[in-house]
Amino acid sequence: MSDTIDRRKLAEKVVVVTGAAKGIGRAVAVRCLDEGADVVLVDRDEAALNDAAEILKASLDGGGSSRFSLVAGDISAESTIRTMIDTALDRHGRLDGLVNNAGVFGEYNRFENNSIESFDQMIAINVRPAWLAMKYAKPAMLASEGGGAIVNVASMAAMRANRGLSLYGMTKGAVANLTFNAATEFAKYNVRVNAICPGPIDTDMLGTVEEFIDARHSDVARTKITETIPLGRYGKPEEIAAVAAFLLSDDAGFITGVRMPVDGGQSLE
Repeated sequence: MSDTIDRRKLAEKVVVVTGAAKGIGRAVAVRCLDEGADVVLVDRDEAALNDAAEILKASLDGGGSSRFSLVAGDISAESTIRTMIDTALDRHGRLDGLVNNAGVFGEYNRFENNSIESFDQMIAINVRPAWLAMKYAKPAMLASEGGGAIVNVASMAAMRANRGLSLYGMTKGAVANLTFNAATEFAKYNVRVNAICPGPIDTDMLGTVEEFIDARHSDVARTKITETIPLGRYGKPEEIAAVAAFLLSDDAGFITGVRMPVDGGQSLE
């Protein structure tokens, strides 16, 4: 028997990541694997999910595919939430971590121009899945013994106004509030719940923000956004992933109910 100790932060843990096909979600999945976890990747875009699987296989030197599972489905459907939790338990034996990352920006509109349909869609995609996932994750984590950790990816839009994004900000504010309430109720079960509030992160989704600011000159839009960030650049998905991995790990064992800005100092302005 080897006396070697696996010092990876998430060794022997099982983590579910939603919105995992690209961007922040994919970076979180890669980082969790690197830190020793088995990972269940969830996304509605099956083709992109399969592409992510190839990247994960490459990160595992072409092997180790048994260390991750794919769940393709609409995250707003309760059946998808149940399936991803069941997949963690049935294929990987337990559930230790959950990263609620899936979400959309929605439409850019003046407050009064948003439609009821847009309102309902934003709630269905950005809020209800996070609530349902936490609801179903808790008993699964307790069944595995030892508690667990939940990380909700909110946004700096939960902490400040964003012109044209009132519905997005509303939903991310709701995610932050769900985090506080779940953290309070889950603490006695040793299930920690925290939220990350990313600022501008260099993903395809942020490209839609640039287009909204200046559809013809995305470089000008990027400059305008960058000027609001004290560190003078966009964040990288891998930087959000690093924070998520920390919050999932035992190193963050005394942290719960936190709404953590990861924004290059933008919230200081």
